[in-house]
Amino acid sequence: MSPPSSPGTRCSSVPKWRKPWHPMSRSSPASVSHFLRSRASSRSPVSLSATDPSSPRWSTSCPSSGPPRTSFEPYLERVAPFSGPTSSGWSSPMSPSWRECGLGACDIARLCIPTPSLLSISPERIRTAVACVEGLLGVPRGSPMFKHALQAVAFLSEEKITTKVEHLKKTFKWSDAEVGIAVSKAPTVLHRTKESLQRRSEFLISEVGLEPAYIACRPVILMYSLEGRLRPRYYVIRFLKENGLLDHDRDYYAAVMISEKVFVEKFICPHKDAAPHLAEDYATACRAEVPARFSFT
Repeated sequence: MSPPSSPGTRCSSVPKWRKPWHPMSRSSPASVSHFLRSRASSRSPVSLSATDPSSPRWSTSCPSSGPPRTSFEPYLERVAPFSGPTSSGWSSPMSPSWRECGLGACDIARLCIPTPSLLSISPERIRTAVACVEGLLGVPRGSPMFKHALQAVAFLSEEKITTKVEHLKKTFKWSDAEVGIAVSKAPTVLHRTKESLQRRSEFLISEVGLEPAYIACRPVILMYSLEGRLRPRYYVIRFLKENGLLDHDRDYYAAVMISEKVFVEKFICPHKDAAPHLAEDYATACRAEVPARFSFT
């Protein structure tokens, strides 16, 4: 059973089992253990000691025959039937197709818990996805981004992937090498809609003035909200620069990547005397409105 919802939530009438909950978002052993314990108690008789980081069974064990197994494997093998059938029958997450990808049980668990349908992919689909990741996207096995790229293309056909890659090249004026760099660093950019990508291209290239190659090396910037993060922070940085309150060589990307708390502490609070309305204007900009003081000529 999922953990109880917080008081006052607007979804209190929705059954707990229907509420979205992603304990693996931080991929910490504690969150893994908590999730597996709750699933084990309600769905399967997996031994809790096998899911407890403090238990000796948490470490990899090597039986006398067969490939090494980890504590995640019993969980994955039991949860697979809940993910749905495939056209060619059940595909165990511990099948050779997954092994051939170079992914261990822990990697598969982190990918499949937020997307359980990955457990029901046929072996043929897995091999096709691997070929697309290595061939079309240029992400080699063993790369830290390989498993994320595999997740991004798992349900896309080769034709669909090619179409999306070509659209990225056209939208951001990227070369083949640049689009390869961008997709290998942020595979989920393939899931962005054409409208979303077009709006970010117009803003980042035409308004902010970033070079296509600069964006290709930092594609995670395309994952952030345009109205809630990219545009408001750009307004603040530009306002400070034009009023002599910030060095002109200060990097915009660095300002985008930091947390909201750190951004306010670094770029808003130090200027409350020289720019007393800056905090108010920034809050207004975050509501997709443009304050008069942020209207640049």
